[in-house]
Amino acid sequence: MSPARRVSFAVSVKGTNESGKLTYSLYKISFEAGRSHKCRRTPSSPGIPIPENGTFYIYHRADKFGSRVTSLGRGLEQAFLRYQKFEAQEQRKEDRLLPLESSGAEESAERVLITDAVTRHLAMIAERDLSAATRAAHKSALEDFRASCQKTFVDEIVRDDVVLYLSRMKQNLQQRRSSQRNFTLRGRLALLNSFLGQYEKTKLLSRKEWPVAVKTKPPFSPRRSGQR
Repeated sequence: MSPARRVSFAVSVKGTNESGKLTYSLYKISFEAGRSHKCRRTPSSPGIPIPENGTFYIYHRADKFGSRVTSLGRGLEQAFLRYQKFEAQEQRKEDRLLPLESSGAEESAERVLITDAVTRHLAMIAERDLSAATRAAHKSALEDFRASCQKTFVDEIVRDDVVLYLSRMKQNLQQRRSSQRNFTLRGRLALLNSFLGQYEKTKLLSRKEWPVAVKTKPPFSPRRSGQR
């Protein structure tokens, strides 16, 4: 029996749920003769043709941090080439081999603009069956980070960029009560972490350094005699 893949090739497929609402679900892609062949919602589902102009993803095997996906962009052919290269690099890491060397031109082409990365991530969020409020929260968190970050490429993002983002959020939310503000800050940092996790940058600011959010109870008001 072959070992389970560390990553899978997947595509977002449009459909509808029981109430008729439009949904986008990830279908994992199977291979035949070394090429992408069919896609399935679950291992037992019937295979369907792969939408060649769909949005493709790397689906990472769940670990202690949960499951995550990495966007490969639109178009089957280019996405498949990116997937193959990523899978080869992951296999070399597992075998404790040095990474495959790339030419300077290839490395430059592979660098991801922060603007492009945010746009892709928000497009992925828009394709998921999420509430309007949740989609808006992702959009606000990432676009605010993009505005505050002074870097160009994702690989340039460091701890100081997250610290600056947090500082600017605190300034913008300073009119709110401390407990309410900290819940908002933690929520936005969690969404940013989800985005940065696609590029292995989830630990730039540890959770111990996040603002502490404590739920407060309304003051106790004893009932007066005669009140129900």
